[in-house]
Amino acid sequence: MPVLETGVAPGLLRWTLSNPARRNAVDPEMLAWIARRAGELAGEVVLLCGEGDRVFSAGFDLKALPLLAAADPTTPPDQLLIDAVAALQRADATFVAVLGGLVIGAAVELACACDL
Repeated sequence: MPVLETGVAPGLLRWTLSNPARRNAVDPEMLAWIARRAGELAGEVVLLCGEGDRVFSAGFDLKALPLLAAADPTTPPDQLLIDAVAALQRADATFVAVLGGLVIGAAVELACACDL
């Protein structure tokens, strides 16, 4: 499932956690995208939101845990989340968490990594 990026205005982006069937739970692909894309920013303001208005995110998609173990059993299962949070914190951008609805588990860490 993706993180959708849309341009709202010059210098203003919206990143939408788009996994409504799983209450916008984040998976390894989404966390890797956040970490990579955050490193590419240059002064933008990014609104981080969840698809819909009932749930920002239900946290990490637990159905994706086997994918992590299969990819590299020596890597801690939370490493992708750690990398995504660190990337948000060091990015040359301002992140605003738009918390419409529930914020659970790993989503709390993503929201707390935002500037506002």
